[in-house]
Amino acid sequence: MKNILPIASVLAFILSISMTKPCAAQGSVELQIISPFKEITLTDVKATGNKKNGMVEVSMNFKNESSQSAGVSLSLGGFPDFGITDSKGHKYKLFTDVNAVNSNKGYQNIPFIQFGDKKFDWVALVKQEFPSGEMRKLSVRFKSTEAASPALTDFHIRCILSLDYANVGDKLYELKNLKVDWK
Repeated sequence: MKNILPIASVLAFILSISMTKPCAAQGSVELQIISPFKEITLTDVKATGNKKNGMVEVSMNFKNESSQSAGVSLSLGGFPDFGITDSKGHKYKLFTDVNAVNSNKGYQNIPFIQFGDKKFDWVALVKQEFPSGEMRKLSVRFKSTEAASPALTDFHIRCILSLDYANVGDKLYELKNLKVDWK
């Protein structure tokens, strides 16, 4: 009987910890950055929302960690290549033709994209060449359909990487659970 009491106490303790741990984890959602290329990392990732006009700006730096010059092309055409989903389930993509916005099939427009010194115009690709150790900033602005949406659950960008003009690959960068700081 003496041996059963300590075992029962230990089991009760373990059970109480396992019951409370999921509750603590539910409220905490951490930003996940999926960088498919070790040569180009993402830094200073943030999303800021303007409460007055509903605009959200997402910015991040692409940093060249390789010892070679990097060519980074971001493909912006179509939702699978470049898209954002907010925590309310609304989806955003770039429309290369203003007439296409009217036939959006549930997608909202992303009107502003700038990568380094290149702004999106009508070509659904922005490219930057930069040497080892340098960074280029990507800024994306869009009007949120749900004012004060707390987070962007998915933000993905198709990247075509070349190092010293040799093609390295074509992969997706992904941000998961990016909190929007509304001001």
